[in-house]
Amino acid sequence: MTGPVNILLIEDDSDDVELFTDALNRNQQAHSIQLLQDGMSAVTYFSEADRCPDVVVMDMNLPRLHGRDVIRHIRSKSLFDNVPVVVLTTSSATDDRNYVLSQGATAFIVKPSTLDGLLEMARQVVAIAEDGRQALEMA
Repeated sequence: MTGPVNILLIEDDSDDVELFTDALNRNQQAHSIQLLQDGMSAVTYFSEADRCPDVVVMDMNLPRLHGRDVIRHIRSKSLFDNVPVVVLTTSSATDDRNYVLSQGATAFIVKPSTLDGLLEMARQVVAIAEDGRQALEMA
């Protein structure tokens, strides 16, 4: 991947934001993060944006508008058809996983509780971003 990975992070928990950023830093992954802290801000972003991030990483349980609704909104915008969406959540419910994947999420990752898990999750997000960047270049 050339250049830093451009991540749109939709997360309302500042501790989770810090852990995610720390994991990227520990993996020595060059990155830029744009942070949105609720579902309505995300809808506004996707309604007005004219550029795509390399990857969207989002929580499911967002204030003001649930992550399920945000995913549907993302996928309703053709500009974002090929942008990977990673749902990073505390939910391990099969129904949640099946739903978000059926709505076009690329991956469903349960938030890890260990440092090794956090580092692996960050590596997965970067790998997904790389795949998405390659798909956009080929489109």
